[in-house]
Amino acid sequence: MGRIKFSLLGELKTAREDTSKVVLLVRIGNNYKRLQSPKAATYYLQGTALAEKLRVPHYIFLTNETMRSFSFGEKDYAAAERFLARTQALADVNLRCQSLMAEGYDYYLIGDYDRAFDYYFKAQKLPGISIKSASMTNFYIGSTYYAKKDTASFRYYKTALAGFTKINDRSFMRRVDQNLGGLYMSLKRDLKTAMRYFQQAVDLGRNLPEDNSSAGLTQSLAVVYQATGDTLRALTYYAEALRTFKKLGDSNSALVLLDRMSNLHFEHKDYDQALKESLNALELSANTATKEQLENRYNTIAWIYYSKKDYQNALSYLQKALPSKNVNVLGTLGSIYRDAPGDILKKAGVDPANRYSLAQSYLEESLRLIANTKNRDSSSYLYREAYQELSLLYEKTKDYPKAYATFNRYITLKDSLARVNNNQEYVKIVAESKHFHTEDSLKLQQQSAKAKLDRQTLIATQQKQALLLNQQQLTLVGKEKDLQKLNYLKTHAFLQLEQGKRKAREQELNTALQAQKLSETTLLLQKSELSAQQNKGRIFMVGIACLLLLSFFIGKNYLNQRQSNRLLTKAYTEISNANTQISFEKQRSDNLLLNILPADVAEELKEKGTANARLFEEVTVLFTDFVNFTTVSEQLTPEELVAELHFCFMAFDKIISQYNIEKIKTIGDAYLAVGGLPTADNLHAENVVKASLDIAAFIRERKANLGDKTFNIRIGIHSGSVVAGIVGVKKFAYDIWGDTVNTAARMEQNSLSGKINVSETTYNLVKNTFAFTHRGEIEAKNKGALKMYFLDEADTPGSDTNILSAATLEYTAK
Repeated sequence: MGRIKFSLLGELKTAREDTSKVVLLVRIGNNYKRLQSPKAATYYLQGTALAEKLRVPHYIFLTNETMRSFSFGEKDYAAAERFLARTQALADVNLRCQSLMAEGYDYYLIGDYDRAFDYYFKAQKLPGISIKSASMTNFYIGSTYYAKKDTASFRYYKTALAGFTKINDRSFMRRVDQNLGGLYMSLKRDLKTAMRYFQQAVDLGRNLPEDNSSAGLTQSLAVVYQATGDTLRALTYYAEALRTFKKLGDSNSALVLLDRMSNLHFEHKDYDQALKESLNALELSANTATKEQLENRYNTIAWIYYSKKDYQNALSYLQKALPSKNVNVLGTLGSIYRDAPGDILKKAGVDPANRYSLAQSYLEESLRLIANTKNRDSSSYLYREAYQELSLLYEKTKDYPKAYATFNRYITLKDSLARVNNNQEYVKIVAESKHFHTEDSLKLQQQSAKAKLDRQTLIATQQKQALLLNQQQLTLVGKEKDLQKLNYLKTHAFLQLEQGKRKAREQELNTALQAQKLSETTLLLQKSELSAQQNKGRIFMVGIACLLLLSFFIGKNYLNQRQSNRLLTKAYTEISNANTQISFEKQRSDNLLLNILPADVAEELKEKGTANARLFEEVTVLFTDFVNFTTVSEQLTPEELVAELHFCFMAFDKIISQYNIEKIKTIGDAYLAVGGLPTADNLHAENVVKASLDIAAFIRERKANLGDKTFNIRIGIHSGSVVAGIVGVKKFAYDIWGDTVNTAARMEQNSLSGKINVSETTYNLVKNTFAFTHRGEIEAKNKGALKMYFLDEADTPGSDTNILSAATLEYTAK
């Protein structure tokens, strides 16, 4: 860059004052622009001044457009408008159109689509523009609608295509066909039409220079073929795109294709070819990949070797990624330790005796880390694989209850992912997806060729139907195998638990027999002791007779003393009872006070007679409301309705007390609580979210048991500051006030039945601990548009932690 720059500066010294110097000044400015140097503007402005002096419209446009683009890049939008105005003073309407489109495109790149539309439509309305300029405006408008996922893009793209076809601009015809193919695939899920447009674009590009666009187009066509199950054609087009990307030196795109090709070959158990492509990708990315990317590549290669049962090479590549917290690496390491022969483990420095405990620790650590994965689709897939590998481990160690529980979880996730994939409608293909042709302008197709194509189409349709039927049969066979294995594990788990119960009963019987023997021995000893005591009793009776006389005299004196003590004891008892009653009433009063006020507020009230309101800067407010309260109330008597409310609120009270959350009040069927007061708590947001999960779970279980005789619930949570204190002088009430309370109420009102709606503030406090779905900005009463998030209960960390014990308890109960 430096050599080019100084070479151009040398040319500038001897350049004549003509249009070639204008171009030279722009080139020097471009070099400084790449270096992010402010000197770029100096040379651009010199070029602009010279172009104005020479009065050559094309170069006036070039220099002012260059300065407009530079000013926009520097975020000096006012200057960009000034230079745009200069181009709009030109007589050439197509140059004016081009400059307006460039301004619109710059706004498109920063995501300001509305401003982009303003400039595009201004350009479109210019009178007398050429067919190409009109087609370009339609192309840019269509692309902006495409970015917004708006189907209006179809209309503008097709209008643009008609214009480019009219002037035979094959380059832009290809670009529009490519974008239309993407639209039909992503917005309409119409793979047949998408493939037709992609194929047309590929055919148009045959005689055009190879570039990234042509390679990307070929890649898109490969993706469609892969979606339709035509693996051979998909791999053919992937290979063609790969050659182009390598030729152009685009290593990043080449890596993406190598990974896709490797995955395809792996899925079809062509492990050697998959390994070759993964090793090629590793070599290509060796100098540019991050540590995490390298770990994933080492893991991929290790997993392919593992699938080939080449455990030594698998361990060799995996050890290059260690130490690591990568969930894939840990999972693969656990699988290898579980299955590799003992001699290979010894060579790797692992004691075979510890293989299963090590495997379990790595697989369970992998499962724990997956819980923190932000990508929901990725985490669901990783969960599924981790549970399958863990189930295989438990089966090897003959822990069948855990093996059954984890395999059951694996099947559930597998079916869930399969339903998601089915909903994507990737199998919407007819015979034309196998055989396409491009109609040329002369229409030279003959009837015999058409008949031949029809026969090929029929054959292709039959082949496709057979392939789909075969895939369905394979899916059913796979499900049958999964169910057979699940029943096998279930049977063994039941037998294992029954054996444990039988051993426990045998142990109890042995203990009972030993206890009976001990009891008989004890009885014999007691009889011996009784005989000895009878002999001692006779001697003792003689002594008693002697003592009776002495006792008579002592007793008389004792009666007199006793009368005096009785009077004293009565007085003491009355005083003690009075003190006990006073203490009881005081404790009762304190308990009642603590039931409506926090402890420190109650203490302040007792000491001073009043309690001051306090500001709490960081708290989290929880609002709940029963959704179908009116419907339920119509089905219950008043007594039953109040009893059901009492039962639910009593459960809520118990839940929040486990998380140091303060109940504020109930308002009809609404429930208000707050975490972080009266004692500050750094985990206030996390604790309130956990409590809301428990409350939602309680209501779901209650609903499952009682059906329409209980309530649904919606929950809202917001974090911020509140003022808390006592209001009134009679019937004291501890309450909270502030905008945080109002916002929490809006979160609850904008929630849905069974959902937990969280504000942006709370989300930022707990987003690394829990999983959420962003709902976007939603209009809230008196608050305007607020960002809201649904708490994803199924993906929340720890939601699966009790699955093993739950499954075991299920069998124990049986």
